[in-house]
Amino acid sequence: MNEIEMTLNVRGFDIELLVKYDFQTGGSNRYGSDEPTWCEIDIGTIKSAKRWTVISDRLRKLLLEEYTDWIYREIELAEDW
Repeated sequence: MNEIEMTLNVRGFDIELLVKYDFQTGGSNRYGSDEPTWCEIDIGTIKSAKRWTVISDRLRKLLLEEYTDWIYREIELAEDW
């Protein structure tokens, strides 16, 4: 499982997070396959980077509802995807 540190601006507040995730890729001729290139990201534990504690279920739900695309994009950039 990989980990990335990121800062999100949520409703005017900067929140520093440590996000654990699994990143898998496949497809394309690069891998000897004729299927389209794909990547799959599974978000694991999300912690406060300042306190090193797991964030609340309520905050996790908010972040994943409103910021999933942004979180995925940051992970894709970190993985050089």
